[in-house]
Amino acid sequence: MRKALIPAILLVVAAIVLGSTVFREQIAHAATTPFQQVVVQNTSTDPVPVTQVGTSTTSVSGTVGIDPSENTVKLDSSGNTVNLDSTDSGHLANIESDLGNLKFDGSGNLETTAQTASPGAVTQHCLDFGSSNWSLTNDDVLHTICSEDVYATDITANNMDDSLGVTFLYNGNVVLDLDGSSFGGKDAYQLDLTHPLHFDEVQTQCDNASTNCNFNLIVLGNSTGN
Repeated sequence: MRKALIPAILLVVAAIVLGSTVFREQIAHAATTPFQQVVVQNTSTDPVPVTQVGTSTTSVSGTVGIDPSENTVKLDSSGNTVNLDSTDSGHLANIESDLGNLKFDGSGNLETTAQTASPGAVTQHCLDFGSSNWSLTNDDVLHTICSEDVYATDITANNMDDSLGVTFLYNGNVVLDLDGSSFGGKDAYQLDLTHPLHFDEVQTQCDNASTNCNFNLIVLGNSTGN
């Protein structure tokens, strides 16, 4: 058995000698050469999975596009704000003002504003002094002879003095003038209106030198109740 151990011992000694001489340079080079950098390249369709650690805060400048079919934006009301430019903020203020005019009932249903009552039946108007026959003082001064809010459908003026002017107004604006012949008009008018004439005042003026201006005025129409 002693003879069998001698070759094994010689083999081990030979390996030690070769390792310390022949392969010394290769072993030393391998021990001193640094590891090469490893680069992982992935496209957007095959990303490297990552896990966020801690809280992330991202600031973005410029324009950010959002695809409404795929993305949503959630803002923390206690920590985030959205600033609009002067033009958009003005539009938003107008929308907010209009929305303030909307009224909802207790069940959340939108309420509508009650509509003004329909005008009354056609009747005679402008009888402030109890008659449709008028006699105006020749003082060349405007006199209000009617102060009703009316939608006139028929206006008849007869026996118009040549120096007489009759003016219908709404909110202070002239909507109709009936003048005597001295002012380029005529002595009688019959107006069957296809579109109602809205007025709230009738004024007259007599420019005779020595006599009053007499005439007859009949106004038919719908009262607005005012």
